[in-house]
Amino acid sequence: MMITLLVLAIVLIGAMALLVYRLATFALPFMLMLEAARFAFATGAGRIGAGIVRFFAGVASFGILALLFATLRAPVQQASNYYNGAERTLGQEARIIV
Repeated sequence: MMITLLVLAIVLIGAMALLVYRLATFALPFMLMLEAARFAFATGAGRIGAGIVRFFAGVASFGILALLFATLRAPVQQASNYYNGAERTLGQEARIIV
């Protein structure tokens, strides 16, 4: 029974991490879109102008964030790639010397 609860806790923590990632991917562009529309409407753009600003702000913010998520890597992933590459290089040098 206790092992089942521990496994369930680990699975739920993973699900929460996935939810946070999804919210960062989709909710942030949505909030930026709403704030840009509110600013445009407050400065006199009207409803149609605010809607156009909202659309382009949403597309631009989603595109920028999608590009950042695709190109940037987590520091842990960068460190593991560094160490794996260093071991591979060291192994090749050791073979050449021997």
